This record gives sequence, structure tokens and C-alpha cells, in this order.
Amino acid sequence: FVSSRRRHTRSSLVSWARRCVQETELGQKTWKSKGRTIVRDDFAIQNAKGQKIQCSFYHFSKTGEANPCVIYMHGNASYRGEGAQYANEMVNNGLQLFVFDFIGCGMSDGDNISLGYYEKDDLAYVVEYLKKSGYVSKIILYGRSM
Repeated sequence: FVSSRRRHTRSSLVSWARRCVQETELGQKTWKSKGRTIVRDDFAIQNAKGQKIQCSFYHFSKTGEANPCVIYMHGNASYRGEGAQYANEMVNNGLQLFVFDFIGCGMSDGDNISLGYYEKDDLAYVVEYLKKSGYVSKIILYGRSM
């Protein structure tokens, strides 16, 4: 199957026209909500192949306690800016938000996506990071499309 938007390679991976994150789409770096300071940290997590998974973590600043966190997984041919629009709603309801670009999407490394086959590994790296961070008490998965 070949279309103007995607092509299947010999390894059954898909290459999409990549959409990259604009800084303004991620929201403010810090703001106040219901008396709490919210911080957006942008960083990369490296996978076993040495590829960087680009992430944004919207978390409560200096609470001294772990809080629930929603990991938002963007849809096909999208990027973490898709989930950033939910940051205010999440923190207003006591939830932190973690968004990331799957490998081959947004600003993350890689050129192809596998429509979920390898993306589950990207998610596993994100979950491992959050578990070790000390910021998170519960993890809630919220995904779209893929």
C-alpha cells in the first residue's frame, strides 16, 4: 500500500510527514493553579537503541509528595503538542501530565513509526522514568488513535 502521505518499508515500518513541536504549543514554563505552582520541564529520555524520546512533564512544584500523573500518548503522525492542550485541565483536577513524542514523531529521534509495535517500548521507558522520579503516586494512561 502506498499513498502520498505514507509509505511502507520492507520492515513494515511507516514513514510519515513529521509534525514538530513549536514551543508555544507546549504552554507556559511555570504558572499558578489553585494556589499551586505548576512547572513544565522539557527533556529527553534515551532508549536502549540510543534514540532520544523528547518529553514534557507538567508537574506540581515542591509539594514534597507524589501525585497522580496522566501519560498522554499522541495519535498517528502527531506529536506531544497534541496532549499539551490538556495541561490546565489536568492540574486543575489534581493530576500531573506527561506528554512525549514517540520515536519517529515530533522532535524525537528516528524516522519511522510502527503503529504501536515499537511504540509500546517508548511508553515503557516513560513509565520507568516516572516511577523512579519520585513525583508520581499513580500512573494513568490516556492515548489516541495508535
